[in-house]
Amino acid sequence: MQLLRRNIRGRRGSRDEEGSNSNQSNQSSNIPRTTTTTHSRLAPELLRTASEETLINSTHRNNYTSNNVIIPGQSEQYNNLIRTQSNDSNMTHVSRAETFVDLVLGHSFHEFNEIRTMPVVSGIFQKGTFVFPSEESLNLYKSQSRNVDIELRKQGLGIPLLQICSPMLSAFKKNSPTLVIYKFKPPSSLNSSNGLDPNDNPKFEFCKIYFKYLKMKIAKYVFQFMPNGQINDPENETIVMYISSATPYADVVYRNTRLRWIGTTNMSSTFGSGFFKLIKLNDDSPSLTDNTDEVFADPTDPLLTSRDPNATQSQLPPLARFSDRESSTMPIKRTIRHGDVKMVEVLNNGDRNSILDVPYCSLVITCLALVLRDQESKKNHGNPRFYETNMASSVFY
Repeated sequence: MQLLRRNIRGRRGSRDEEGSNSNQSNQSSNIPRTTTTTHSRLAPELLRTASEETLINSTHRNNYTSNNVIIPGQSEQYNNLIRTQSNDSNMTHVSRAETFVDLVLGHSFHEFNEIRTMPVVSGIFQKGTFVFPSEESLNLYKSQSRNVDIELRKQGLGIPLLQICSPMLSAFKKNSPTLVIYKFKPPSSLNSSNGLDPNDNPKFEFCKIYFKYLKMKIAKYVFQFMPNGQINDPENETIVMYISSATPYADVVYRNTRLRWIGTTNMSSTFGSGFFKLIKLNDDSPSLTDNTDEVFADPTDPLLTSRDPNATQSQLPPLARFSDRESSTMPIKRTIRHGDVKMVEVLNNGDRNSILDVPYCSLVITCLALVLRDQESKKNHGNPRFYETNMASSVFY
């Protein structure tokens, strides 16, 4: 009986304890919650907001600079912390600047803001091939007929930009240029009273091109540019473009940029190409310009033995191209069209239809394209597709 009474009393005590605990929990649940907390009771990890840098700033500034009191021995550590943050920011700016170090023809690629199309034509009973700065300039030239507007010519409108021709008997003369490119300039004053013919555009020798065979099935074109038409001008420069009988492209280095014309044919080809474009070579791609001297090419160059599968690949879009898709076989308004040169360029507040506002870099690239166009057209004399155009060209200039 005593054991039974003890068990009953124990059960009643446990029930009373459970009831008291439930009452306490209900009372605590009725208490409204607050959102304000003190930083002294929180762990340092809970002070994180957006990033580790904000976390470091908040904790250390509260510890070191609250109430304008600095703990002895901790000032140097705080200064080192601030320096580390500024150095990280500087490294971020440096890494962003290094992204644009790789320039193309002296410019960042995002600076090219204009696409220029320059028609390549020949005139009736005129020698050579002419290049106009734009389609509008060519149309203005056609609409003038024989009546020349002096004021338009002074502005560089309606007149050709370049003229390429081959000197007579150049193959039989030693040290004679293969081709000569003339550049037109607007006349300062033209009238019939001073004896000047208004139909004759003043021009000067802008570039001379020499061709030379090298060893190892390599040949080169040497471009001697004279921007001001003077032989001993310090602004003159020489550019060398290499071609090979084993590779269907031409390599050149201009303004510290390794370039390649792809789409042309090699020297041993019997037919030419009417479409080729200019690309920037990748850094790991071999070039015909690598370790090539005046006579011998580099025998270890893989381009001399086989074609590189990455030879026509580039990380950037093409910089220029020549196409004969718009060529004509019959003269239209005194001109026969042979194609056009299209390129990207940097144009700053100029008239794209005037010969006065064509960048010098665009002139150089156009000269390279004209020489390759002349090389390819000479191979097409036996091609029926180009027979009519070549016959018309031989008759009218």
